Amino acid sequence: CAAPTHPVPVDLRSAPRRRDPIGIARDWLL
Repeated sequence: CAAPTHPVPVDLRSAPRRRDPIGIARDWLL
């Protein structure tokens, strides 16, 4: 999926957009 290459702020702002903060968090951690 999405690799942890983008900054954290962008990830947090993308969470509400995709309505999947857990999925994004797991992708960022993985």
